[in-house]
Amino acid sequence: MIRPKTVWKCAYSSQTRPYSFEMAHTKRIPIFGTMPPCSTPIRLEEWRSRIRAARLERSRKPEKQEDFVCYEDSDEEEESASAQQQILRTSFNFTDYVRERELGSTAPKWVNMEYGTRHILTHEMFKEYSVSLGNMNKVFCSQWLSDRQVVFGTKCNKLMVYDVTTQKLDQIPSLQGRRDTSAGQQDQCGIHSVQINPSKTLLATGARNSSEVAIYRLPTLDPVCVGECLWASVSNEWASMWVSVSSEWASMSSVCVWASVSSEWTSVSSEWASMSSEWASMASVCGQAAHRDWVFDMCWLDDQFLVSGSRDTRMALWRIQEDELMDGSDVPTYKHIQAVSVKECKSAQKVRAVAFNKAYQEIAALSLNGYIHVWDAETFKQKLSRKLPSCQENVCLAVQDEGVYAIGCRSYTLLLDARTLQAIKKISPRYSGCGIRSASFQGNLLTIGTGVGILLFYDLRAGKYLDSSINSSRTVVLKASRGWVFPDEDYIEGFQHIKYTPAIYTHCYDTSGTRLFTAGGPLPANLYGNYAGLWQ
Repeated sequence: MIRPKTVWKCAYSSQTRPYSFEMAHTKRIPIFGTMPPCSTPIRLEEWRSRIRAARLERSRKPEKQEDFVCYEDSDEEEESASAQQQILRTSFNFTDYVRERELGSTAPKWVNMEYGTRHILTHEMFKEYSVSLGNMNKVFCSQWLSDRQVVFGTKCNKLMVYDVTTQKLDQIPSLQGRRDTSAGQQDQCGIHSVQINPSKTLLATGARNSSEVAIYRLPTLDPVCVGECLWASVSNEWASMWVSVSSEWASMSSVCVWASVSSEWTSVSSEWASMSSEWASMASVCGQAAHRDWVFDMCWLDDQFLVSGSRDTRMALWRIQEDELMDGSDVPTYKHIQAVSVKECKSAQKVRAVAFNKAYQEIAALSLNGYIHVWDAETFKQKLSRKLPSCQENVCLAVQDEGVYAIGCRSYTLLLDARTLQAIKKISPRYSGCGIRSASFQGNLLTIGTGVGILLFYDLRAGKYLDSSINSSRTVVLKASRGWVFPDEDYIEGFQHIKYTPAIYTHCYDTSGTRLFTAGGPLPANLYGNYAGLWQ
């Protein structure tokens, strides 16, 4: 029997997505005829085989029983007619997706953003291209500025931009606060965080003084402002006043006539009282200032509000109103701003990482004493703190779009349910003593950077590490090159009997998910060196 020619159109439907094995989905409904051209019986057979394989994988008993197990409704339900119709009426052709997007169609179409990443990883197509950083020391943070530029910060307090096309490096001048006129090396511990706001118009990072925040305008990287603390400037002003009072008292002590000294002392006392009141007012201002110690991490809540966490256990909320900070000058200038609110993070010792959970409108903060702290993003109030199973080297925190937290510690990566902060799973790194130094989500794919130069990829959907399509008996692993270290690796391996590998302190994907920038350096604090690589 010959089917009649089918005329079709795309229409909106609120039904759930059939499955996410394909790169693109476009829902199509025929205007005339029974089914759209993409409807073929073989697609149902492929769908059934994939469902059976997924069920078989979930039915296998793991070597160690999990603490938290999730069951899907599809495990017990038979195939419904509506599900079959949805499969047959959905086009997985990427050309259909592009055509409907060009036509401005309101059809329920979507593209799987992690498809490219998974395909490249499972087919082992990533190749590392080393990036020479000279004698810089340890890259702590990085972000893609565009499809050809990566910005990163180093321990030696350099903010650099790397052009992946020309392979050129440019240094961005650090911004200096008013307290920074006599800042020494003790105030510079490096740039630990680089964050871009949702509209990609502002970049937040560390200033010249590591306890201050610097804001740059994108894409030009012109300076906008410095979020500073007045404690040092207040202390300097107080010191200068004390010197002037002491010198006056010394000059009066040399006078022989006690009556004149007494009268002079009366005037000095009144001056002292005025200075004390001035000191009190300055102290009250400083009480609302931000950080007195190094800023370890920060996150944007929206295009204006930024939260920073510091080693002094404080959380600061900043508001950057770009229109008010612009002065219309042809020469780039920047202003100094104060925090909108500064609060102590209760039960915390040194806030190490912060992240914004958009799904639940919460700010999560990780402290080095093994606690995770949850703040209300709308009121900037701390809601709760929870002790983690491990309190050793909790240094990185990532949040998935659906709200799952990933915390990297010395022994494993911990997955937490954002609703209850209960542990979902402990992901062993498969390499003893490597330590987790960086983590990020790419959809349902968790990327883990270790302290031994190895990148691991965990599939949250399958509940295991990503398998290779080339060799099914092994998982996908990326091994970083050595980079540069001083003293050199021969000295380290010869005298300390340790094979040198760099720690991956930071990694980031570009918007397409098909390129990966990784960077870091030596894990021991007494070693000087760097590592950076571009995988594509």
